[in-house]
Formats: sequence, C-alpha cells, structure tokens
Amino acid sequence: MLMAAFLVAVFRLEFLQINIPMTSIDIADICEFYEDKITGAKKPGKKGIALTVAQWNKIVESFDSIKAAVEASAS
Repeated sequence: MLMAAFLVAVFRLEFLQINIPMTSIDIADICEFYEDKITGAKKPGKKGIALTVAQWNKIVESFDSIKAAVEASAS
C-alpha cells in the first residue's frame, strides 16, 4: 500500500507521525512517537487518532478558534 508519512517534532523526544494512505480510503492517521533514550530509535506510543478527510478539513477550518481557546485556557 502506498502511503505518505510525515514526522513532526513536538518536543525534544516526542514526535507525531501523520500517515495518509494513497488508497480509496480517505483517512489521516496521527500517532504519537517517542525517541527511545537508550537506542535513539523512534517508537510508537499508545496515543493516536484516525480522522476522515471531512474530519481533518473541519479541524483545519476551525484551527484559529481552537488555537485561541487553547491560548486562553493557558493564561
């Protein structure tokens, strides 16, 4: 199966991997990864979410509102 994968650094030892399958199934799979302190290898964590394209698009459309809410709750 063809797949596009993006690895995004979140913190020093934490990463998000976003997998987008190149098939008729339109799902974006977002998984937490961490860097093993002993081996340095990137390993999958327990957290993740699979979103349909419609769900992903809704999050992208709502990003400014989501960002504002997160920033307001942090202060």
